[in-house]
Amino acid sequence: MGTESYAHQRTRRFWRRFAALSIQGYEDSLLVGTRTWGGLVGTWDTPPFIDGGRMVAPRGGFYDANGKWAVEGEGIAPDITVLQDPAKVIKGGDPQLERAVEEALKLLKTEGVELKPEPAAPVRWKRPKSK
Repeated sequence: MGTESYAHQRTRRFWRRFAALSIQGYEDSLLVGTRTWGGLVGTWDTPPFIDGGRMVAPRGGFYDANGKWAVEGEGIAPDITVLQDPAKVIKGGDPQLERAVEEALKLLKTEGVELKPEPAAPVRWKRPKSK
């Protein structure tokens, strides 16, 4: 796995928190941003009511690579904390992304990158052999 940098912006979206949890702990990954709000309980597979209404109920939590419950109630802490300064964001900046890129460029200087050769093109179909 190559060196990775992930700028986690504050959000309520499940998949961003899940992505942050997934790469956290890899020795060559780096989380940049702020601690997530601490909710990552799945609400999948909640059936609709007969009248078309719906409820959302927690169905499962997540645990880390060490087998301990994670995220819920504590969030995911970044390796480097960078606040989204509203004044900079309004002017079109993105402090978290800019810092993540800065860190990635530093790592490129010290660790370099190894580009692997492109594989042969896949054969998706074959023409029938003529008789």
